[in-house]
Amino acid sequence: DCNAYTGAHQIGYYKDKIYYTSFKMNVNTLNCMNMDGTNHKEIKVLNNAYISTFGYYHNGYFYYMLGFPGLQLIGVTNDDNNLYRVKVDDNSKPEIILTGDIIKKSMFYVVEDTIYLIVREDGGFGCCLYSYSCKTGALTKISDCWAGISYYTKDYGYCYRINEGIYKYNVETGEVTLDKAIKFNNHGHCEVRFYPDYIYLIHNRNDDYRALREQDLVLYIYNWDYEIIETVLLDFINKGKRGNFITDVGDYIIFASDMDNKPDYYIDKSEIGTDKFAFHKIEN
Repeated sequence: DCNAYTGAHQIGYYKDKIYYTSFKMNVNTLNCMNMDGTNHKEIKVLNNAYISTFGYYHNGYFYYMLGFPGLQLIGVTNDDNNLYRVKVDDNSKPEIILTGDIIKKSMFYVVEDTIYLIVREDGGFGCCLYSYSCKTGALTKISDCWAGISYYTKDYGYCYRINEGIYKYNVETGEVTLDKAIKFNNHGHCEVRFYPDYIYLIHNRNDDYRALREQDLVLYIYNWDYEIIETVLLDFINKGKRGNFITDVGDYIIFASDMDNKPDYYIDKSEIGTDKFAFHKIEN
């Protein structure tokens, strides 16, 4: 019965309005509502397509591509190789800001007037890092040594390469260096999430491809000096289910014991590094 429900996974805020995209009957639309969830309305049609959009809201624009990076839907061919942007609060139409085959192999992040594109290598698991200037229109290849899940500020970019460590990109010098080596004897599968307060490394210690990956997860919490503040087993995951880290939001870190259901555990960030550190059950 929530009047703010959108059914969308791309939601943004700009000038006291909440914006979101919808995909219905092969039409992608941009919509908005008031901050209290009232007055839903369609602003404009983005395109007619068999697939939905993937993108980000930034400074009053929605930047997007068609389709989700790396995902090919069965029976659906995506020949669109454009990166678009559209103003969210007027009647203007979407504009193409970058085009080429590189788009179909990319994820992207927007930082001020720069778009970072993480491009998958053909036939491999590695990625290249490019930058595109919305001011000058220049597309620049930065590095052949990068990874898909990454984090960017005005001055630096960060990524984690499997069983190598955290790489850092210096915007001013253009250099990419291994900033923190991180290796495990039993590597299993690792994921890293970068947030302003902490870096979270989730280490799956199970190398058996037949086993459910999310059954043996250890969380390492690093500060930005790459010091490990906490190490803890995610022992609340339901047997036979897929659970994991969800997000860092405000004063809390959110987890799910079963990814098919709503998040049900949290860490209070004020307890990190203290003897009160623990997982807490989310109570209704």
